[in-house]
Amino acid sequence: METNVKQMASKSTDWNIISILSTACIFFGIGLTFAYGSTFLTTSYNEIYLAGESGLDETDLPYTLAIIECVISGMTLLVGLLAVAVPRKIDRNVITIALVYFLVATVTESILLTTRLSSLGMFGEIAKTCSDPNTATGCPTTRFEAKHDRNILYTSPLGGDCHFFYWDEMRTRYQPGSPCQLTTPSDSATTICDSNIQNFMDWSSPKSYGWRDDPRAIENLNEGDELTSIDKIHNVAELDVLQTFYNDSISEKFETQPAIAYCYYWGCNSVCNSHRYLVNQQWMFSSIVLLVTHVVFAGCAALICRRAESIDDFKPVLVQNIPFAKVDVEALYLDIPDMGRRKRRLTPGLKF
Repeated sequence: METNVKQMASKSTDWNIISILSTACIFFGIGLTFAYGSTFLTTSYNEIYLAGESGLDETDLPYTLAIIECVISGMTLLVGLLAVAVPRKIDRNVITIALVYFLVATVTESILLTTRLSSLGMFGEIAKTCSDPNTATGCPTTRFEAKHDRNILYTSPLGGDCHFFYWDEMRTRYQPGSPCQLTTPSDSATTICDSNIQNFMDWSSPKSYGWRDDPRAIENLNEGDELTSIDKIHNVAELDVLQTFYNDSISEKFETQPAIAYCYYWGCNSVCNSHRYLVNQQWMFSSIVLLVTHVVFAGCAALICRRAESIDDFKPVLVQNIPFAKVDVEALYLDIPDMGRRKRRLTPGLKF
């Protein structure tokens, strides 16, 4: 009897753990799914990528990772709902399936979070990350901060710290002198330089990192012209042309056309890429929450699975081979006289 009571208490405790675990799955599943969904509504996917034409340009990797994580959070929500819907019974097979899911989600989320932290420059100056200061592979904003040994602070006047020459000293438009490092600047050359920086080196605009509408085609439109389509150009390809144009005044040239689309997608600068920066910060913290919660969920599921095995394998102890004292039944028999129905004599008449 005592063993059965302990067994029932253990099962009750396990079910309480399952109830808490399912509630947590629902809570975190709804919260994280909503958090990812809200960013999807405010952020464009592959904004500067042109399918079949982008060559070595990176796709929108952080957005893709966020979609995968949103699916994981949705599946966690589903696991919590199914746990609430099942009868009040601890099934070892169901718990094992949940444990496998939590382990797979933990490993997957570990890989995704590591990719995020590395791409955001958390692990040092790795090539093609937000911390890379190289001319050929680094982000313009990262190189600017490394060159000037200070953070980018503002976006005005004249584009502030986000409008600057791509090469060498990386001069801004508001600085005195020629931003394009011209040795013999003239008014016309300075105007052209300013226009080139404004159009092709505005690092606060996503179009400066990949495919964009041709600004020259827009400038050449006449009043009253019917606009049906605009030619697309690759902004970094235009930088390659400008490098040839300013060849005499540039010392640090890139050998091959750089691919810097990742700089915008990862929001590598909090001032010039403010929207993408905030979105990526939210995705990073959501990734951390997902990893921590799934580690905890996996630990709880493993505990319940182990306890469920010990409970299911429990065999009640049968009471047997216990000696009993022999009792002489005949000795307990009492000689009691038969008490039948008494007969009384019937007398005539009534007696009062």
